[in-house]
Amino acid sequence: RCDNSSGSESEVGDDSEGEATQQRRLRTKFTSEQVSKLEHTFSKQKYLGATQRRKIAEELNLSETQSQVKTWFQNRRMKLKREVQDRRTEFLTVQTSLLPPMLF
Repeated sequence: RCDNSSGSESEVGDDSEGEATQQRRLRTKFTSEQVSKLEHTFSKQKYLGATQRRKIAEELNLSETQSQVKTWFQNRRMKLKREVQDRRTEFLTVQTSLLPPMLF
C-alpha cells in the first residue's frame, strides 16, 4: 500500500489462480478540503470538461489528475440521482397515504 499526500492509494493484487499480478486501485480517500471544493464545484456545475477537470485536479493536488475528478463527479451524479428517486418515492408514498381508501 502506498500512501501519498494527494489522498490516493494503490495496491498490487493477485488473481485467484495465482498468475501474474496486476496493478489494482484502491478507493481514493479525499481529504475534507478536497471534498468541500468538489461539492462546491458540483453545486454550481454537474458536468465538467477536460480542461475544468484538469484545473480542479491541479488545485486539489490529486496525483492522477482528471480521472479522480471525473470519477468523483460521475459518482456524485449517481448519488444525486438516487437521492432524487428516494425523495420522489417518499413523496408519492405520502401522497397516496392521504387518499381515502379504495373500495373494491
